[in-house]
Amino acid sequence: MFIGLLQLRHSIEEHSRLYLFSVFVLLTWAVWLVKVVLSRRYRPWTAPHAATSSVVIPVVDEPLELFREVLRRILAQEPTQTIVVINGQRNPDLERV
Repeated sequence: MFIGLLQLRHSIEEHSRLYLFSVFVLLTWAVWLVKVVLSRRYRPWTAPHAATSSVVIPVVDEPLELFREVLRRILAQEPTQTIVVINGQRNPDLERV
């Protein structure tokens, strides 16, 4: 990149010739500037009520109070879907929670 800028400076000062590598460097900078300008204007599109979120909670013999607290915190964020997967043997206490 630095060599391209030096060649560009030499071309401007000497008025002799325009190096192909200098043209490449200028095009690279131009593309970069366009990307920066466009990226600053970017706003993600979200339709009302179109965003969905699913939460999968794997559980293996967790203490009931800890499990209740985790569920409370997740449900406070209002996900679209909450799936609890109990790994291992059937646990009626966790199923009730």
